[in-house]
Formats: sequence, C-alpha cells, structure tokens
Amino acid sequence: MFRRIPMSSPTTDQPFRQETEYFMCGIAGESGVGNSPECHSEAMLEVRRMVASLHHRGPDGNGFRTGEGAVLGASRLAIVDVAGGNQPISTPDGRYHIVYNGECYNADELRGELQARGADFRTHADTEVVLWNHIVHGPDGLHRLNGMFAFAIWDSQQRELFVARDRVGIKPLFYWQNGRRLVFSSTLNAIQARTDFEGTIDNESIELYLATKFILAPRTIFREIRKLPAGHWLRWKQGEVLVRQWWDFPLENQHSLVIDHAKAESHVEELLRTASRCRLMGERPVGLCLSGGIDSGLIAAGLRNDNVRTYSLGFDDSRFDESAAAAHVADHLGLAHRRLLCQPNAIEDLRETTQHYGEPVGDSSAIALFNLARQMSQHVTVAISGTGGDELFGGYQRYVAARLARMTRYLPGLGGVAGLLGRDESKRGWRKQLGRFARAASVSPLECYLRLLCPTDHRVLATMRQPDFAASLGGFSPTDVFRDHFDRARGHSLLTRLMYLDAKTVLVDDYLVKDDRMTMAHSLEGRVPFLDHRLIDYAYRLPDAMKIGVLETKRLLRSVARRQLPRKIASSPKQGFDLPLAETLRGPLSAVVNVLLLSSQARITDYVRPAVIQRIIADHSSGTADHSRLVWSLLVLELWMQEFQRPTLSDASP
Repeated sequence: MFRRIPMSSPTTDQPFRQETEYFMCGIAGESGVGNSPECHSEAMLEVRRMVASLHHRGPDGNGFRTGEGAVLGASRLAIVDVAGGNQPISTPDGRYHIVYNGECYNADELRGELQARGADFRTHADTEVVLWNHIVHGPDGLHRLNGMFAFAIWDSQQRELFVARDRVGIKPLFYWQNGRRLVFSSTLNAIQARTDFEGTIDNESIELYLATKFILAPRTIFREIRKLPAGHWLRWKQGEVLVRQWWDFPLENQHSLVIDHAKAESHVEELLRTASRCRLMGERPVGLCLSGGIDSGLIAAGLRNDNVRTYSLGFDDSRFDESAAAAHVADHLGLAHRRLLCQPNAIEDLRETTQHYGEPVGDSSAIALFNLARQMSQHVTVAISGTGGDELFGGYQRYVAARLARMTRYLPGLGGVAGLLGRDESKRGWRKQLGRFARAASVSPLECYLRLLCPTDHRVLATMRQPDFAASLGGFSPTDVFRDHFDRARGHSLLTRLMYLDAKTVLVDDYLVKDDRMTMAHSLEGRVPFLDHRLIDYAYRLPDAMKIGVLETKRLLRSVARRQLPRKIASSPKQGFDLPLAETLRGPLSAVVNVLLLSSQARITDYVRPAVIQRIIADHSSGTADHSRLVWSLLVLELWMQEFQRPTLSDASP
C-alpha cells in the first residue's frame, strides 16, 4: 500500500498549515522502484534531494508518498487556504496518486460533473479535480482543463505513470529514463541533485544555443534528460515510455472567421477580460506587471474594477525606462501603482539567473525580470503578465521584416534603402532592426526569420565553431529543427507560419521558461491571460490583415487599446524589457567578460575558437560593432559550464 510521508515545514518559525486549495509548486518523482524496502528507501532519499532543490518554488512545505513501485514528492507555494489539499493527493481506495504544479481555473465547474460521475472528493483542491478528471476521462480529459499545469499520476494497481504538460508549456516538466526507471521533475537542477545522475553535454543543444540563445524541446543541455514538449503527455509502464501530443495551436481554424473589425475588437476585449479575471483566483495578493506597452495595459483595463496592484520596473537609463508610461496607464485606469527601481548587481544576478535556469539561456532580459520578481514578491504572491500577446496578434517586427524580405525579391532597391537607414547599429528599435533586416532580406522568409533571431550575424556564427565540435555535429542543423515547425504550417499564410513557429520555439523555450524560472526563483507565481486557450482559438481564426499591416504590428490590439488606454500608449512601438546590454558589457561587466571568456581556462573554447572570441570582444569593447547579444550568450554559456562543472566536450556518438 502507498505510504504517506507527512508534509514538513521548511522552518520552525513558519509552521506548515495543512489547508491549501490552490498552490504552485515543484514536483518530482521516480517510477520503476523495486519492491524491497531498501529500494524504496534509496529512491526516497533521491526524491527528497530533488524536492529540497525545489524549495524556492514551494517554500511552504514538502510532501512525499512511497510504495508499490514509485516515489512522489512535492514542494508547495500556498495560494488559497482551505481545509485539505496537501500533496501528494490520493484516491480513497489508495489506487491513484498525484503531484501537481499549476492552476486549473475551471476546477469548480468540473467538480460537480465529476461528482455526478462517481468522483469521491476529500478536499477542495484543484489538484484533486485534475486527478479525478483523469480517472474519469483518461488522457482525453486534458482538453477539459483550462489552466497551466504539469502533473504526474501514479496508478499503483497498473503500476503505470501518466505525466502531462499544459497546452502551451507555461509549466515545465523534465524527465530522465534511467534504465527501466523514469525520473521526473519541475527543473533540470532537481535531477542534477541526485547522486546517481551523471550528465554529458549534448553537442546539438550547444549548436542550437549558439544559433538561437536557447535550447528547443525536447532537448536539454544534457543528452540524458528530455523536456516533455508543451501539449504532450507521457505514459511509463514496465520500463517503456510513450509520448504523445494532445494539443496544438489550431492551424485548421486559420482565417475561418468572417467578421467586421468592430466585432472582433469587442470579442477580443471580452475574451481577454474573462481570461484575466479568472486568473485572480486565490486568497493571496495579486499584482500585474505593467510594462507601459499595450498588452499589459489591456489586461489592466480588463481588471480596472478589481483593485489589482500594478508594478513597473524603472531604469536609470531613460532609453530603457518605461515606468513613466506604466504609471500613466495605471493613473488613466485608476489603479494603484508602484515603481520598482532596477538596481542589478550584474555579476551576482547573472550567476543566480544562470543557476535558476539550470541550462544556458542567453536572454538578457532575465536580469530585469529577476529584479522585478524579487521586489514584487515582497508585496504579492501572484504576478500577472502580458506574455503571449505578440505571438497571437502579430507583435514582432520580424513578421513585418519577413514579409518585406519576400518583397525585396521583386523590389531589390528596398533592401538597399533598409541598409542605408539601418547602418547605425547604436540605435534601438526600427532603425537598428532595419540594419539587421537589410542583411537578411535576400534570403527565404524562414532564413530571414532565423537570421533575425540569431544573436549574431550568420557570417560570424559560421566562423566560430571549433573543428572538432563542428565535426561532431554531423549533418545536424538548427535550421532543420525550425523548418520542421515551419513546414507543419505549410499551406497557411506566411504570417501564420511564422507566428506558429514562434509559439512552438521562442515562446515556449525562451519567454515562458524565463517567466517561470525568474518568478519562481522568488516564490512568485506567474499567470498569463493571453495564453488562455479560448483566446488562442479565436486569435487563430482572425485574418492576417487584423494583425499586421505594411509597417504596423498588432493592428487589432492597437484598435482595442485606442478605446481603453491613453492614445500615446496605443500608438507606441514595442520597446522590450531589457537592460542597456551593450553599455553593461563595456562597463560593469567588462572585467567579468575578459576574465571568463579570454582566459586560457575558458570551457567554451572546446566549442568556439578563442581567436574569434577575442575579435568579437575587442570589436564590441571599442564600439566598432555591437556584439552584445553574442557576448552575453557566450558569457552565460561559460558561466553555466563553470557553475555546473560539467564535462567539456562529448564525443560524436548519439
């Protein structure tokens, strides 16, 4: 019989209260454990190590269950206090057991229907709703859930583990098939905390990272560990693993809606308001990350009657500071607002963010979000953000650039004009983007997209690789990985194909990873209304003309914003959320760059030629070129290799 290990409090002065309904957390576990007490004792020690590494994700307590072939563990961050809800949760007969990281926003709606089907609820937890939903409906029941989640259910009778991840990948899930055992967790770090894990660096993942600054699922930096892709489930039984996709972005609905602009505005406004309000659930304080852009501004407009606190991050450098615009939006909507000043300790924040990622992710805006989350967590426990609006409604300049790239085949002079306007790399926004566009416009839309995504010029990237590293890759190309997603949307418009590509790559493996790791680093739960599946379904039915124009992004959302937000905000270009990176690398971090990247002991020189690194740093330091994105990516990679002390270069065998 499965044994319940009592929940434990992480501190003596903050006793654990066994009264949680909804909570975010970290989960971990192992299936395929031998039947002997010694096997379970050993597995329990390993799972305890894993859960201990998840303490920041769930500082309010830990819980474990062991027996009948599996060990499950969870750490928790309490959001709503009611009787019951400790994890793992089991059915009364002791057959099924669940650990769960997430929120099910329609749990109350599902509860009544499941009770009518025989569900015997012992708590008010949404965790238990997810458990019974699976028992009653099986994998098809995933379509009934509205929320963000990663969970694992152990069937002790069938000795079967079922693991699932939400539609768009808001919550993470990693797994390691260790012989006939399966180990899973919310973070890479948790698996690395085990005494029986020895990882080898995956060269293909390094190549993906150098080309994009992140690592695409299902790969991780380690050969042995995989990410469960978004919208997928996994079933383990008797040492065999089966992975299946259960949801994808609704390409079949593209342009299926014939509707006038005004009705589309009203419907998007209502869908966003509904998605935002359901994400207020809980009895802990909720805050909104207000950037000064239209996405978070529209969420704020939908919550204007709910007394949500708003927060923005201010910078001393006015070029990067949107806090005045955010305060203007909050004042316009009558919402309480607090400006939090970004005061990063560059090297310490870089080390901490790298540690929380668990693998190299070269997104420099993580430092800003890390600072925002650290300060917001002193005031609220839940943070709502505008992530996802760009991917649904055409918010990126690269969508316009890819369309213009196609036009330059017929109007060659356009590329020359773009190059002239974009010659000054010191500028931000459209002027700098045009320079990058000019260098990418002569190739196919997919190649143009990838060159704009790459942290450096493709010609620099081609000269970087060490010969042994290049040889180890065989025929592997990051372009082929992206092309797989791009081709899956074949037959649809170029905009739809690029937005789908973004949703399957950058959104899930960069932006949502950043949101999850940087907020949970400070025990802050992030919620993303734009990624409500009902809003996604509707957005995919809208025609391209409602999303981008010749040089305009996010046309429909801008129209909605003009009715609800200050006009200047509705018309402002996307600014982004970042540090003054080029100046930071030439200033506060210049010594760190030299020590880490130019040292004879640098680990990245197994992959990247030292002479190329020296030239890149020299050109950037002198101001001859802006290599900030590439230098940052290399800095993160080197720091990760030093922090985690992994092998230098793996052989070419798979």
